[in-house]
Amino acid sequence: MEKVISTAFIAIILLSIFPANTANAELPVDRYIDYLEDFIEYLENIIEEKGVELPQDLKENLQQAKQLLMEARNSSDEEALILVIRAGRLVAPVAKYILSEEVFSSVDMEVLETSIKVRIEMIDRALEKLNQLEEMGLICEEGGSVELDFIGEPCVELDIDGIRETLNSVRSELESLLNSLDDLDSAYVADRIQELDRILKNVFIDVRDAVSTVDSRRGIQTAMTYIFTGIVYRIALQLNRTLSYLEAGDVDRAMIHLYSLFKTLDFIIERLDDFDDIALKIGVGEKPLEKINNATVILKMVKNRVDAAREALSMGDIESAITYVEEAIQILEDNIDTLIIISPGLKQDLMENILKIKVKIERLRMKLIDSINKLFQNVITQLENLEKQLDTLQTMYESGEISRMQYLIRLNMIEVQLRALKNLVERYPNTPTDIIERIDQLLDRVETMIQNA
Repeated sequence: MEKVISTAFIAIILLSIFPANTANAELPVDRYIDYLEDFIEYLENIIEEKGVELPQDLKENLQQAKQLLMEARNSSDEEALILVIRAGRLVAPVAKYILSEEVFSSVDMEVLETSIKVRIEMIDRALEKLNQLEEMGLICEEGGSVELDFIGEPCVELDIDGIRETLNSVRSELESLLNSLDDLDSAYVADRIQELDRILKNVFIDVRDAVSTVDSRRGIQTAMTYIFTGIVYRIALQLNRTLSYLEAGDVDRAMIHLYSLFKTLDFIIERLDDFDDIALKIGVGEKPLEKINNATVILKMVKNRVDAAREALSMGDIESAITYVEEAIQILEDNIDTLIIISPGLKQDLMENILKIKVKIERLRMKLIDSINKLFQNVITQLENLEKQLDTLQTMYESGEISRMQYLIRLNMIEVQLRALKNLVERYPNTPTDIIERIDQLLDRVETMIQNA
């Protein structure tokens, strides 16, 4: 009879709209495989007993359904559930054909009894799920916010009291039918089951939509947590490697890492704009959108420092590059809570990595200072030598030991060396002024000597 709907198929429908992970409950997929296999066997018995001639496409449906159920036995819960639902969809038209008025004129009371029990069991599971949703704070209180807040769990508005009342009412009528089966006409029972199924369907659609919204919002929160955490770790890792190469004196490798990080940040910022569009479409509210926007601003600040550090290295200004790297790390540290929502342990680990980088920066800066001091000392020594060369050269020219041409050539060579030293020290912002002044004095002396030659 068309009014009798597959027990197994109804069970699958009710199960599928309550994802197990919503309430962290184990999914009893095997039970629904059993239901559907038993129902297929029941249909095949009717076909044999009544001599029903199935159309070819419906015969193929049954064979495919049985094959899917065999695969489901050896699959994970999630994969098995998908296979069971696919099998149920194949069996449904077969059941409709076999149990139609033209083929089958009487309803097996045993089937009706099983059908009612399954519905009662599924209602009990549904009520349990609703209680779990409420206990987890996923159902907003009246007048509460439906916005994802990134601190607590996302919640949705749902008339949970009305749904409970409807489910309990349907359950009571099903129990009444179950207790009175011997005294009722099978056609009447089938009619009532069909009508109650319509009510259940409407209720479960509301709940399914609410659960879907919760899962989508929690998915956005989880995705953002992993994405932003990964971004921060990636930035810290690349900057740490950059500093390691600078410590080793490999400026070219350091520049390559900074350029790679720059391009990565550029790509991530573009993807965050796309992520923003997705969040808008699923209606997660203003707070997550604000978080995405804030994160984008912060990452742009970091990107600018990374680009400045790369540019400084290309100019040979290691000291400025280190300063820009330090600023990038400081931006991450100052905005760690804005960028990510993580556990205290993970946050502590990340902060320890940032601290290690800052220690490395200080070590590198001290090494650089020592190197620069040695450089300055070397420049001073060269200036002293060049000054002695000028004294000797002037004496030799005045005594006639060298010609005017030789004199001018050597003066020009000394001038070139002095200008090279000046270009070198001017790359360092903290170059002592007395060094630059001494170079300028020697350059003036060379110019005067050339003019007087």
